[in-house]
Amino acid sequence: MGIGASTPRPALHLPPLDDATSLAFLRRFSNVAVGEHKKYGIPASVLLACAYVNSFAGQRPLVLEANNFFALACSPTWDGRTHSLNGHCFRRYDRAWDSFRDFSLYLTRQSGFDSLRRTAGSDWRKWAAGLAAQDVSDVADFEAEVKKAVESYRLFELDGK
Repeated sequence: MGIGASTPRPALHLPPLDDATSLAFLRRFSNVAVGEHKKYGIPASVLLACAYVNSFAGQRPLVLEANNFFALACSPTWDGRTHSLNGHCFRRYDRAWDSFRDFSLYLTRQSGFDSLRRTAGSDWRKWAAGLAAQDVSDVADFEAEVKKAVESYRLFELDGK
């Protein structure tokens, strides 16, 4: 269904991404992910990989049109700006940073977040599985794609910063 979505959305597939695009995206947002990790306890590797996967490394139309890097849908409690895409309502942000912060806040407000933080600790693999189980993406094979990004780009190295 995708996070925050009130109506099901079809699963999307992560398109092929060239290394230059991927690396530029990961470099651009690595410090943001580390900062969010320090504030909210979500491993930076997982947060950055979630943004990478959900935004197609910043190439998804939702990013280009609404600065929404996590495909956060509108919800009944969302009172911010919105963006309509393919008949679905998404949250709209002024800056990329706002999207990262809102995603961190969204996760911390989920009923299973405290349990996930306790049981997963700093294990990024458990975090990837736990977030996939909470349906935080409309990307097919989300957990596998997150793990692939973390391993391929050694994002786990951010977790110690």
